[in-house]
Amino acid sequence: MLLALYSTDKEYEIHKLIISDLKNKELTMNYIYNRYLPFLWHRNDNEANISLYTVRNKYQKLRDLIKKTRLPRIRKDEALLTFSISKELTAYLNNNSDEKAKEKLNNKLIFSIENYKKELERFKNIMINKDFSSFKINNQTKDYLLAQVSAIYVLFNTGRRMFEIAKTLEVSKSGKTVYYHNLIKKRAENEEKYKAFLIDNDYKSLKKALQNIRKYYDFSDIDNQTFNNNYQKNFNNFLKKNSLFDNISYSKIRDMYTDVALQIYLKEGEDEAIKRSEILAHKPIKLSATDRYKKTKGE
Repeated sequence: MLLALYSTDKEYEIHKLIISDLKNKELTMNYIYNRYLPFLWHRNDNEANISLYTVRNKYQKLRDLIKKTRLPRIRKDEALLTFSISKELTAYLNNNSDEKAKEKLNNKLIFSIENYKKELERFKNIMINKDFSSFKINNQTKDYLLAQVSAIYVLFNTGRRMFEIAKTLEVSKSGKTVYYHNLIKKRAENEEKYKAFLIDNDYKSLKKALQNIRKYYDFSDIDNQTFNNNYQKNFNNFLKKNSLFDNISYSKIRDMYTDVALQIYLKEGEDEAIKRSEILAHKPIKLSATDRYKKTKGE
């Protein structure tokens, strides 16, 4: 796995891999970014903790390399946008930030598995206790706040799509295994349930969260496109205002969820791409004969 390479801090080798992936049009930018996120935030051997200055310098070196690399214009622009750090952090480190920007930065979380779980737990506790005093709200009803918080808890816990969380997603339990039902995209036409890879194995809270959402919102006559046009922005804005992660969205949390779930559920010897597909309930990835040969040889 790439983690072995991250730990040795072989920056040159990692940069070559990133550039190679950027040149592969079949790889999405989200996939590439999340694949190398541990490298960007991995501390050096002489550091007790990761330094924000180290992180900034890593991003800047990579961005300089991307600028010098021959890529299609759109692909290069997308890469430069993806491999960037927030303006607040840049200004803070360059000592050009005002006090409000510094305060905003200090109150934000940096992505890690530990912080992801803490944020999940924070929204869960708010949902259970119905205490919205810490939220940035403007005369919304408690039922609305409860529905929004419940949706965010489901998002952090399952990584499912926004429309599924809002309308279609149902869950069941058999023994210790939880299953998803009514997903938008099915791996096979006759497949009715999918194993859930939960971050928080509290089935009762997950069921209650879905009930809270459906109690407030009636999307029975709303299709996916109509939902995206009329409700997607509202759900994302609520998340951005009240999450401790900076510049966040449902799709970014879905990406984070996948990385966290892989750390929890990926077993030694399993192929990462296949497991990622299983976690997201995508169609299974088939390894080529060459890939299967490499795995049997331990490469």
